[in-house]
Amino acid sequence: MMEKRKIALNFVVFTVDSGQGKKTYAIENSLICQLLPQNRILLIQKIERDLMSSEVVDGKIIDKCFSDNNLKEFLDEGLKAAMGIKGKEPERFALKFLSSEMNRLIFGGLFNRGVHLDVSGKKDLFLISLYRDLLPEGSKISVKRNVIQQATVREASDIIYIEESALSGIEKMLNLLIKKGMIKLPESL
Repeated sequence: MMEKRKIALNFVVFTVDSGQGKKTYAIENSLICQLLPQNRILLIQKIERDLMSSEVVDGKIIDKCFSDNNLKEFLDEGLKAAMGIKGKEPERFALKFLSSEMNRLIFGGLFNRGVHLDVSGKKDLFLISLYRDLLPEGSKISVKRNVIQQATVREASDIIYIEESALSGIEKMLNLLIKKGMIKLPESL
C-alpha cells in the first residue's frame, strides 16, 4: 500500500480577456519556479468550475514565483524564452507524445476548442503556439484570487496520485514533468 502525504500547492486564478470573451485559468505558483521560463505554460490549467473544491490550508506560507501584479510579465518572459530557442538545435519530442498526450491533457481540459499547433517535433514552436493561444495579441490578464490548496498525494516510483479530483489536470502534468526530472514535489505539510 502506498503511503499518503499532504502537500500544499499555491495557485493563482486569473482571467484572460481577448475581446471575444473571458476565459478563466489557474496557474501553479510555487513548483513552477523549478521550470525554465519557456516551460512555465505547462502548469496552467483552464478551469470551468472552482478548482479549489477540497480543504484549503489556511495560514500556510509557500514561496511564490511571481506576484499578482507581474503575472503578465512572468508569462511574457516565458514566451520570449520560447522564441529565443528558435534556430538552435531543436529538442525532439515524440510526435505521439505531442499530438496525443499534450493535446489530450492540456487542450482537452484547458482550451476546450480546436487549436492548430505546430507539432513538428520542435519544442520551441510547440511552446510558442501554447503561449500565443493562451494570450492572444491585445488580451488582458486579471488576477482573481490566490489559493493555497491542500493535496493528498500517494507516490509510487516516479508517479504521483492526487486524491482531490479538482486537481486531476494538474496531477497529469506534474507526472509528466516529474518523469522528465523537471520538477520535484514539496515536502509534506
